[in-house]
Amino acid sequence: MIRLSSEPEVRSMPDSPWKRAMEARISIAHGNLEGMEFDVVADCGGDFYLLEQGDDLQRVVLYEGGEPIDLTDLDSMCYEYVDLSEDEAVFDIYWGTGDEGGPSFFILNEPWIGESFRRSLLAKSQE
Repeated sequence: MIRLSSEPEVRSMPDSPWKRAMEARISIAHGNLEGMEFDVVADCGGDFYLLEQGDDLQRVVLYEGGEPIDLTDLDSMCYEYVDLSEDEAVFDIYWGTGDEGGPSFFILNEPWIGESFRRSLLAKSQE
C-alpha cells in the first residue's frame, strides 16, 4: 500500500490509472469549492491510499499502531461514495470518518480484489 499525503505527491507520480483517478478526484473537489486555495489531499482530512496486488484488503492499517480495517465490509465501513474511474480501471472509495473528511482508497479493478468485492463496488458505484 502506498500512502500519498499531498497534491504534489500525486502530481509527481508517473502516469498510471491510479494517478489519473486521483487527479480526477482532486479536480472534482476543486470544482466543488471554486475560489478556495487548498490541497485536497492534505487539507481535507484524509490521505490517498493506493492499494496494490498483495495488499490484504481485509486488514488495512492506515497508520503505525492503528487497528486494521476491512475495506471489503461495505456495510460496516459506510463509505461516503464509491466511484469507478472513467476508463473503468480504478475504484475510488471515500470513507468519511468525521466532519473533517477522511481517507480515499484507490484500488485497481482487477481480479486480485476478488469477484464478490468487485461486484459490490460496481453496484455501489452505480448508486
